[in-house]
Amino acid sequence: ASEISRLFLEIKKEVDTKNVGYELMVKTLLINILVIINRAYTSIPENYQIEGVSHTSKQLEKALMFINENIENKLTLDIIAQSAAMNKTYFSSCFKKLNGISLWDYITIKRVEKAIELLKTTNLTKIDIAMKCGFNSSANFYKAFRRVTGKNPSFFSRGNN
Repeated sequence: ASEISRLFLEIKKEVDTKNVGYELMVKTLLINILVIINRAYTSIPENYQIEGVSHTSKQLEKALMFINENIENKLTLDIIAQSAAMNKTYFSSCFKKLNGISLWDYITIKRVEKAIELLKTTNLTKIDIAMKCGFNSSANFYKAFRRVTGKNPSFFSRGNN
């Protein structure tokens, strides 16, 4: 409950500040809330399904876990769809339908979240952080960072907060 409360406060902050990319951040935070709730209610019987949604959401949850565990690696639609044991076209469609954002927007947001954590807690260079977060160039890192947060990475650097 405390984690969900914290996430709702982050959503409120995003909506209040309306920085560039805040809509994507709000959707990501809502996804995190849904995953927490889903994990809390694992006592629902395995055979309980609503028109196949249960099976598909379990496959998507596997993919989300795979992405989170491999965020620093090169991720492709083929690899991620395989982790969910789904056809890539169907996976992509289901992901967007159930999460409200594209797979690539989700991955970008997760990479930027990891970068913010590293910026705040380490003295690594920005290019090292970009590489550790799965960005293949500093240009892509800065562009994605600005799109998601509305700020440059330096804003979050250790000592600037």
